[in-house]
Amino acid sequence: MSTILFRFLITAMVLGATACGITAQTLTCEKTVPITHGTIWCIPVYDDREIVVSAESNEGIRLAKYDLAMNPTGMSLLVASTNDTANYDTIADHKHIFQNDHHYLTFSVAGGGAGGYLYLLKLNKDLSRVALTTVVSNDPPTNDMLMVGDGTNVYVGKFLPGIGHRIYSYDADLNLMGSKPIGGDMNRHANGATAMYADNMFYVVAPDTLAPGQNNTFSRITFDHDWNCVSNKTTILSDPGVLSIVSGLSRDPVSRSFIVNYARSASDQGGPIYAAIYDSSWNLITNQAIFTGILNRPHSVIVSNTFYLGYDGSDFAVSVFSISNTVDTRHVGPLIKANGSTNDITINNSANLSITIQLNPGEYDGVNVDWWVVALPNSTWYYLNSSIQWMKFDGNLSNCHPVYRGGLFNLPVTEVLNVTGLPIGSYTFWFAVDYPMDGILNVDGPILVDAVNVTVQ
Repeated sequence: MSTILFRFLITAMVLGATACGITAQTLTCEKTVPITHGTIWCIPVYDDREIVVSAESNEGIRLAKYDLAMNPTGMSLLVASTNDTANYDTIADHKHIFQNDHHYLTFSVAGGGAGGYLYLLKLNKDLSRVALTTVVSNDPPTNDMLMVGDGTNVYVGKFLPGIGHRIYSYDADLNLMGSKPIGGDMNRHANGATAMYADNMFYVVAPDTLAPGQNNTFSRITFDHDWNCVSNKTTILSDPGVLSIVSGLSRDPVSRSFIVNYARSASDQGGPIYAAIYDSSWNLITNQAIFTGILNRPHSVIVSNTFYLGYDGSDFAVSVFSISNTVDTRHVGPLIKANGSTNDITINNSANLSITIQLNPGEYDGVNVDWWVVALPNSTWYYLNSSIQWMKFDGNLSNCHPVYRGGLFNLPVTEVLNVTGLPIGSYTFWFAVDYPMDGILNVDGPILVDAVNVTVQ
């Protein structure tokens, strides 16, 4: 590698932290719609066309469909009841996701006594039953379970007191592929947790305890696709004595920010619903109440720029919020992401990789510069040319050309690479702007650079 290109790499690492923009979200409540087909566990999901809300009552779990304005589009349907449980026990808790044109629900009976049963149900888009399987039998406690999908498979987490959860992995047809405990030692966590699959990783957000008035923190633990821990338990929110169940977790598709919902209360009755919003690197942006009342068990889903929040307690409803994104112009310059993440990521060689760039010019809007996109897959250099084609070059900067020459402007998220099946190795991508606009990469002059590293294994 040439000396000057090595200096470019070092410059990218030094300046990359100052080049990233931060996007904050404002959630504005537009309407609240009472849900009448249940009394507890109000969970909205999106089926690629409508909002489907699952809710529980003594008879079981009912689902009902609504349009995106939360107007009902049909009658509710009972999809699971005491007829589906061992000993005809009442259903206690449930979770609900939608992927690949099917609904998946996991539900339990009471976690003690004759309880300890956990089930997994598959429905088609018309809410007709496809399959039902038993996850565990007579093995309490099974309440406050986890459920998450990776786009193909389904994962149910059964609570393991003093450890965390045991993850049961199922394929799309509910065939059990295996199970694995997560947590323990420094990663011990409680029930009342939630999980999400993003950036080719599972993020678990959990309290330390659900004992009323005794939990002080929410933590995040990160796992790879096989549920191997890649980032140990890290505190993401501290508020002594008033943090309990943290059941809502969603991601804004525009800013890639994570939104964590919980009821802030020292009792198990609930309180106002809060939204703690984190950037794509899990840095806290804001934490504030978005709905008041004695409320509990929030669940959320985002469709475009609309945020749907379901909850129970003093109200049983879904509230609809508009999302507005505001760029903090104190942080200007280029930003490059791998699979939506500004952090370095690791992916399997069969996985897809998407590289996107964006830029906030701040006060430098209109200043003429050279724009550069450069990649180093293993030991071979590439640059993106003005025709948006990747061109190989030898590492000599005189043979590297800018992707664009012209004034700085607000560049929205733009994909520059989308590829599947990369060879095993290390990949680095840079997005840079330098001054003056002369077609030469001026590493000694005014330059802003952001970089991201990808490991393919």
